[in-house]
Amino acid sequence: KLELGCRLRKREIVELRFIYSFIARRMNYSFVSIAKSIDRDHTTIIYSCEKFADLSETNDSFREKYLMILNHIKKETTPEDYELPNMEHLQDVQYNAQPALLS
Repeated sequence: KLELGCRLRKREIVELRFIYSFIARRMNYSFVSIAKSIDRDHTTIIYSCEKFADLSETNDSFREKYLMILNHIKKETTPEDYELPNMEHLQDVQYNAQPALLS
């Protein structure tokens, strides 16, 4: 089991960091707070969110991975969780892998 804050640059870990950064931003966390949570610089998080957008439009496998993670998060939350300000993004995302739904 690897932590997102580890220094490895394996594709699987890097892509998970992109997904984590994107979800956290959509939940209104600042670049700085996201960066601190995974021991990175805020500019790395900006780059991660940009790369997320690129990959989600061009890479079906990446998009499926994102939707699978989002599906897992949705299964682990309750309807009351969606009332929290940071969680409202999750209720708007569909489970099919169309790029337009990710923006």
